[in-house]
Amino acid sequence: MKKYNLLILVVIFALLFTTCALFTPYLTISNNSGVDIYSVIWNGTKFDGLDKGHKKEEQVDPGNGYIFFKKGYGFSTREGRTQELVKVKDSEKKTFTFTDSTMVIGTGVNSKPTTLLEF
Repeated sequence: MKKYNLLILVVIFALLFTTCALFTPYLTISNNSGVDIYSVIWNGTKFDGLDKGHKKEEQVDPGNGYIFFKKGYGFSTREGRTQELVKVKDSEKKTFTFTDSTMVIGTGVNSKPTTLLEF
């Protein structure tokens, strides 16, 4: 009888952990552009660097936010964000893809929208 109780508890815990994972929101950021970007952050979640052709998935809290990033190195480093507000809902698996034509905005004063490639 004790073996069955233990087995039932193990099954219940396994189902709980599996169910929790099903309802956890994730954001995947994919870099399909021709440039490397780094210091990538969405809503406080760090994705760090994303070389061209790579992607990263992170568990996130649901919410809305822009994706902030840096491009270039040394004196030519530029900081920007997506023009599009990225929304992730409860239990959603969302993917945002950077391409050369993704519209971005610099974080400096008087910045205007431009493509990631031209940024």
